Amino acid sequence: MKRLIQVFVLLLGVSLYSQDTLSVKDGAYGFGKDFNLDLHITTATGIKALQFDIKYDGINFNYLSQYALVKERLGGEDSDHVITVKKVVSGTVRVLIYSPSNKLIPTGSGKLLSVDFKSGKNYGYFDFELASVVASKEDNTNLNLKLEKGVITVLAPSFGYSSKAIAFGSIYKAELADKDFALKNVGTDTLTVSLEKDELTKFVLTDFDTKTDAITWPQKINPGAELKINARFDSSVNGTFSEKLSLKTNDPKSEANKVEEFIFSAKAYNDNRITVQSNVDAYNKESSDIKVSINGDEDVTSFQFDVSPQDPKISFTSSSAELLKSGTDHVISSNIISDSETGKKSLRVVVYSPSNALFTQPIGEIIKFSIRPDKIIVPNLYAINISNSVLTNKDLTNVVSVSENGSINLITGKLAFQSPVSSDDSKREYVLDLGELNRNSYNERSITYINNGNKKLIVSGILSNSPDLSISENDFPLEVNADENSSQAYTIIPSGSSDEFSAYMKFTHDGGSEMDSVLIKASLVNRNKIVVRNTNVSKGAVNSIPISMLNSNEIKGMQFDITLPKETKSFTWTLSADSNEDFIFKELSDAKDPGISHYVGDEINFINNAGSTHPLYIVTGLTDGEYDSTKQLAGVINQGATSGTVKVDLSDVAPGTYYYICGNHKSMQGEIVILPKFSISADSSNLVADRSSDFILTQSTLGARKYRFLIYSNSNSLFVGNRGKIINLPISIASISNTAMDIADGSYDLILDNIIISSKDNSNVSSNITTSSFMVVGGTNEFDPVVTPNQNPSLKENSPALTYFYKVKATDADEYSYVDDFKITSGNDEGLFGIIPENGELYLIKPEIDYETKSSYSLGVTAYDGEKTSAEEIVLINIIDDPNAFVVNDFTVQVYRDNSKSGIYRDSGFRTSSVSSDNVSYKLQSGDDKSLFSIDESSGKLTFSSAPVFSTPNDSDKNNIYKVSVKTIVIDDTSEEFPVVSSEKTVSIKEGVLDALTLTSFLATSGSDADGDGIVDSLDNCPNIANSNQRDSDENGEGDVCEDSDGDGVLDNRDNCPIIPNPDQADADFDGIGDVCEDLDNDGVIDSIDNCPSFPNYDQKDTDGNGIGDACDDRDGDGVSDNVDNCPDIVNTDQADFDSDGEGDVCDLDSDGDGVLNTEDECANTPLGSNTNLKGCIVFNLPVTNNKVSVTSASCIGTSDGSLELSVLNSTFDYSITVTGKDDPVVITGENKTTSVTGLAKGTYSVCFKVDGQADYEQCFEVVIGEPLALSAFIDIDNDKRTTSIQLAGSKSYNIEVNGQRFEVKNNNFNTTLPTGLSIIKISTDLDCQGIIEREIFISEDIFYYPNPTRGEVDVFVNGEDKGVKMSVFTTKGDLVFTRDQNILDSRKTELDLTGVPAGTYLVTLEGQTVRKTFKIVKR
Repeated sequence: MKRLIQVFVLLLGVSLYSQDTLSVKDGAYGFGKDFNLDLHITTATGIKALQFDIKYDGINFNYLSQYALVKERLGGEDSDHVITVKKVVSGTVRVLIYSPSNKLIPTGSGKLLSVDFKSGKNYGYFDFELASVVASKEDNTNLNLKLEKGVITVLAPSFGYSSKAIAFGSIYKAELADKDFALKNVGTDTLTVSLEKDELTKFVLTDFDTKTDAITWPQKINPGAELKINARFDSSVNGTFSEKLSLKTNDPKSEANKVEEFIFSAKAYNDNRITVQSNVDAYNKESSDIKVSINGDEDVTSFQFDVSPQDPKISFTSSSAELLKSGTDHVISSNIISDSETGKKSLRVVVYSPSNALFTQPIGEIIKFSIRPDKIIVPNLYAINISNSVLTNKDLTNVVSVSENGSINLITGKLAFQSPVSSDDSKREYVLDLGELNRNSYNERSITYINNGNKKLIVSGILSNSPDLSISENDFPLEVNADENSSQAYTIIPSGSSDEFSAYMKFTHDGGSEMDSVLIKASLVNRNKIVVRNTNVSKGAVNSIPISMLNSNEIKGMQFDITLPKETKSFTWTLSADSNEDFIFKELSDAKDPGISHYVGDEINFINNAGSTHPLYIVTGLTDGEYDSTKQLAGVINQGATSGTVKVDLSDVAPGTYYYICGNHKSMQGEIVILPKFSISADSSNLVADRSSDFILTQSTLGARKYRFLIYSNSNSLFVGNRGKIINLPISIASISNTAMDIADGSYDLILDNIIISSKDNSNVSSNITTSSFMVVGGTNEFDPVVTPNQNPSLKENSPALTYFYKVKATDADEYSYVDDFKITSGNDEGLFGIIPENGELYLIKPEIDYETKSSYSLGVTAYDGEKTSAEEIVLINIIDDPNAFVVNDFTVQVYRDNSKSGIYRDSGFRTSSVSSDNVSYKLQSGDDKSLFSIDESSGKLTFSSAPVFSTPNDSDKNNIYKVSVKTIVIDDTSEEFPVVSSEKTVSIKEGVLDALTLTSFLATSGSDADGDGIVDSLDNCPNIANSNQRDSDENGEGDVCEDSDGDGVLDNRDNCPIIPNPDQADADFDGIGDVCEDLDNDGVIDSIDNCPSFPNYDQKDTDGNGIGDACDDRDGDGVSDNVDNCPDIVNTDQADFDSDGEGDVCDLDSDGDGVLNTEDECANTPLGSNTNLKGCIVFNLPVTNNKVSVTSASCIGTSDGSLELSVLNSTFDYSITVTGKDDPVVITGENKTTSVTGLAKGTYSVCFKVDGQADYEQCFEVVIGEPLALSAFIDIDNDKRTTSIQLAGSKSYNIEVNGQRFEVKNNNFNTTLPTGLSIIKISTDLDCQGIIEREIFISEDIFYYPNPTRGEVDVFVNGEDKGVKMSVFTTKGDLVFTRDQNILDSRKTELDLTGVPAGTYLVTLEGQTVRKTFKIVKR
């Protein structure tokens, strides 16, 4: 720090006392003016010759090749000094002053010379700098001159502004509206702004502060200042206004007489808005009213708008719009329109007054219309959007200012499912994979569902499509509140031989989707499993544990592994050593090298405090009584430690003798005896002869607790039976006198794994690879087991043998309890049922269950807990009826209008073909309109719940076609026959009739053919009338010879009116359509009573009561019906529609569609698509992509070789293009589409395209000419790792040379290793102008030295390969004591000898080819 201060003081002294200065004097001059640049010199020493460069802005200044020396500063008139001034490059001139007679430039100060320049038009402050100075003194040495730059100010005003477009936007009528803008002088001289032309009539310019004092012209603005102006808009009259103010300035950069135009625009309006009601509660399949309000400042005579829903599942009710206010002659019409391209439907509402009567403000809610959501699943807000709004005032001007969309809040429940159900909500697909199930097994499951909606969800039913999946009883309908869940229990008893189970669980509900199904699937395997009995065991005894097999296949052998339990207890031994080299055990009263005993499962912690020379090892054996490293016991933690804890886990250590031993002293050793707590005696294992009389049992030990059992027959015999014990497993439980080590009372797991059960064909048919049970040690048995009362399982009749259909539940209140050994004690006299003792599963032994014979069975069941037996409890088995056969048929009921007033044939509306069979029953199964019907189960009579009305259909599609599916079931389930439905499946009935039809059917066998047409009844599309050709013209599944939908005695395929009875088949116009059905406009109203037979008018609306439906009316009498008239209230026979917007020109407020109302349009009938101004007149314009600018940056720093490529797409015009800094514009004319601008330096340029003859057209771009960045490099050295990391900037690629080795680097980071010694790094790019960065780096080898402090000699060790070093010793004051060249021995040592130097502290430096180190030594 002291040296730094000295340097700083020295530098300060130089700055204070140096008198030798060459300087440029500041000045200020007008733009485009000639001026003298003055240079002064101050010297205390004579100068023989002087040369220097003047650097300046070559764009904004021109050197005029004129200059003058000042004789007075050169010694007066006797001076013979001469001067040469030469322009070296743009922006640099070189000056040379000398005397031919070698006269000196005398000492002193003053003006030396002046050089003439001319300023440009750019205002600002510009540096004139000096460089490359050579000042030769009399002795030819160079005098160091201090160089001082000068600043030349170019005085010029520059016109700026905050904006040239002062846009007020929309201003409420008569509202005060001010907007400020600023005129700025960003130059260096006074700016004068004068008025060229004032076209403002609706805008007034005032002083910004007062807002009242008018602005007067001209205005003068000082440099750097601004004139803030307030513009006030006169909004007293409605309309859109755009006006212009033209100003001129003395800005030299402006062209002669150039005018700057400022555009002022605003729109004055009244607030008149149409608002659609928001957040209207709506429900699926229900109509809801939405109201529309009009509020504002002006009374209106008529209005019109379109509304469209966000979701296409929201429909409008045609003609539902209704006026909410009366008292005027206003009429309303509404109809649904469709977009021809998208098909999107909207409701168009039109309200008008024939007398132009007014609705007076405030109007408020004025109309309502109806919407009906259907099958929308997600509860949410759905927008009702309004468009094409028109509000007409008394002047017939559209005065609408705002149209506000509305919305409905859909309220619905939403069914969803939770894990483990996997779901795709977007597709409404749900899957529950149950994994593996045993074939014919009883499986109780439940599925959880949730209501994700915003209203209560009503679940009306949950059904299964498979007899193997039974839905547990529930009280439907079920109610599930929003955000709450519920669950449904079900039972699966998978039957059949398939490897896969799948069934659908169908949920019907009132949510948007109405029905959701979950696919429940599983893989099916035969039940072949090994079961281990839970057992109470005793210590100090061999306990027999039964192992059973439950098998569906024939089994010829098996293999399984048994893992015995472990009990983990932790023990600690603290070891030390005595002088005789023995281990001393603290916990054993300092016993020496004692033998110790432990049990499988224990954890031993040896704390070794014996010392650093006594490493402790645990080994499996000794070699010649000594430690053998090859016999270390695996899994020991910290094996061989001399301190800390050596941990031994005996979980998987086999019983036997092991040793602890010191690795250095064989005398320090002792035995560790490992004993089992649980073990299996192979000699006492035995097979159960009842099931395995010809089988062999082998047992092998796999580990400390694991055994493998193999059971096989040399004669390929099979195990007897399907259930029962196969082996009694003998497990010995140790009785341990040491209470700390004794087995604790409790429950212990017994694991069977790697189970292989080999079937007759040698395949592995095991249902699982792992199973478990538990043993209870020392358990108490205070309580009896209890079989759970009131258990009522179900069993389907005709189930096959070995169907496992229920698991009996039982409990035991004892600690460590278990319940097994279930038994059937009563109610099974016929031997129909069996029970698995180990787990209580009930199964069917004899496949003789028949519902009609017996509908339930009561079985007495007990359970056993190893000591006590429960009381008997009755399990009631309910038999499920399984009708033998059924068929499901789809029926269609068409309803037609009651046209009886026209005198045509009347129909009773009821159909039946024959008496229904007594052997079948009927039930409604499904169908879109199931809820609208009921059916008599015995007679098959299908009836509407309420009589249908043709004009207000209730069917799901609202088309008077009702669909329902009926299930026909054979009552006698012993019958081999199946039902065949012979009645009509498509019928027509008149509105108002309740009875639809009565189903008829008969029973048939698989080969029966009741009508003898050669087609079996099950396949015949008309089973009771012969039709061997099976013709079915309408492809509805019912043969033509059977179809007479209207029951008039004429078959449908010949009936000219098949849905309305007409036995006479009258057809006056011979068009093939019966007169009673003639409906030319297809609106459901036959022509004879249709008030508009040529146009569809379903509702027959007739507003004026003239007997002609509104759809056919022609209010304006122009011969065009109102429903197609594009101007229904004003005569326009030609239907002219210039802008093709669907609104006739005589009615259209903007007939040419240019966005400007006719009343304000100064240019009528502008061609469609034209670009127009606010007055409706065509404005010249070109596509925004017509003009293009491509930029090429400068090639290097400081160069002016950047360029612009200019091009246009449309070459039919001549273009003038201005570029910043270029005095003359460039042009593009004729067929030439391109030009270029070159010689551009780095900077931002404004490029503006203009079209000759189009004064209002201009398109400007702001472009940037760039240049390469300066090359820079941050070099970081890591001396320890001998690496360098270089961070680069300035280019995309770099050339790096390290000690002559060249690298090409494509990114901004470079890392490399460096050798010891001197390294040279050079960095450059492919651009020479970016220069070269060069740096020398020295990385020294390490040294080591001792002793320190020293009495004289110090050994210094030097890494590396240097053969010698230069050693220098300095005092702490920097005085040199000595310097010596010293050799380095092969041992890398050299010697520092301080014997002859006084005591003290010294600095020692070593310098060699790869060594540069300094260290401090203390001499004593």
